[in-house]
Amino acid sequence: MTSSTTTSTATPTTLATVLGSGDPSRAVPAAREGLDRTDAARQHVSSAVRPGGGVTMRLVNSSIAEALGDQLDIDVGVPLLAGWLKYRELVRAGQRTRDEPATQERVVLVEHEVTASYRPSVEVLVSGTPAATLNFELTVALRLHGVVAVVERGRLTALRHGDLEAVARLLLDGQELASGSYPWQVGLLVRLGDGIALVGSVVTAAPSVSPPPPRTATVPAPTSPAGASPAARWWEHSEAQPSASSAGPWWQRSGDNSG
Repeated sequence: MTSSTTTSTATPTTLATVLGSGDPSRAVPAAREGLDRTDAARQHVSSAVRPGGGVTMRLVNSSIAEALGDQLDIDVGVPLLAGWLKYRELVRAGQRTRDEPATQERVVLVEHEVTASYRPSVEVLVSGTPAATLNFELTVALRLHGVVAVVERGRLTALRHGDLEAVARLLLDGQELASGSYPWQVGLLVRLGDGIALVGSVVTAAPSVSPPPPRTATVPAPTSPAGASPAARWWEHSEAQPSASSAGPWWQRSGDNSG
């Protein structure tokens, strides 16, 4: 059996990690590919993206995905820990070990699932003009198997033997843009530090996640090709204009004067 105990220095597992199936750097590309594959964003910004206008949906979707990625740095262990602080058997074990500090109890957590929902939003600006505000839905399901919690001195101090599968889904207007899943040992997901107080006057408050502020996806105005002036016409280019020294008719040129 595998034993694992978290510490306060453990790196948190974020929404980006789950959506990227273990690789947080894959979360933004997965969201962008989903936006390109569906018309979920197009129907919101179609008035700002017109044929021949220079701004493409591919560019818009890329900007949206980057702004969305800034909101995925949330520890997915938080909702799991919040649920456990209300788990009756854990609280009772905390009471017993608080009254008898020399004892240690192990509590088997039955197989269960914890779900959490987040609603990131992105404001889209096209050429400096607000085009739309997109409200996404991101759900995470944490499915646990065979978790054993260690309780000492009224605190949850370790998690052993358990594993977990995390599944994330990203949606916009009911259309799934991306999904990811990844298995973990539960002790590597939830950070306990020096222990989580279960009972007494110092009982740890259930942790919560503050929703990240909306982000802005700024789509720049299209630019003209380098070296060309968009207002210039062919007859206005300097090279098409003869200089004053050579502008005379052919019969006035010095080389053509015979007399």
